[in-house]
Amino acid sequence: MIEATIEMKIPNNWVSEVCSQYPVPVKFLNHIRREKQSCCLVELESSEAMVKEMIEAIQAHPDVSGVHIIPTKGGSMVGTIETRKCAACRPLADSDCFLISAHSTTEGKVEWHLVSRTEKDLLQLVERLKRNRCQVELKSKTKLNKRTKLTSRQEQIIRTAIERGYYDTPKKISIEQLADSFDISRSTLGEILQKAEKKVMLQYFMMKD
Repeated sequence: MIEATIEMKIPNNWVSEVCSQYPVPVKFLNHIRREKQSCCLVELESSEAMVKEMIEAIQAHPDVSGVHIIPTKGGSMVGTIETRKCAACRPLADSDCFLISAHSTTEGKVEWHLVSRTEKDLLQLVERLKRNRCQVELKSKTKLNKRTKLTSRQEQIIRTAIERGYYDTPKKISIEQLADSFDISRSTLGEILQKAEKKVMLQYFMMKD
């Protein structure tokens, strides 16, 4: 198993143009690729005034077909951004790499944290991105030789999330309610869950090697 970090600038993409203008970090929580468009679930953490201005800039981008973002109790803003095309989405969907997390940078780039079964799979993804005119830099790659254990705090939160139905469909508890039960902010809980979920996924794929 290979864990890697890729940084790239996606052509004709709202991230490249908007995130270089506004110092607001964007986390990409999930992604759905449809036949004629892509949809990303995002989280923006900043003052509401700054985010409102940024959202207006995203909506004005010619490749964006829809923006639905609302404030949360934790102080951040969460919602979806729909685009007509994405030069990075198809190569990732067609690859044998698994996206663990993603976020924007102040240079208007996107950073992906990935896991791939082999180095060949990773390099093939990089080449496909380049063929789609993405400016790609492979910042790091590490071969995983041992399991990564959850901390006691991560295990407690993951266990509670499972027991209270956070991972059920539909969810039996919201992330805000789960955060309240631990007396922490939504953004803090989201970060803990993301790191814990990454460790669980890495353990799963290493067990299958």
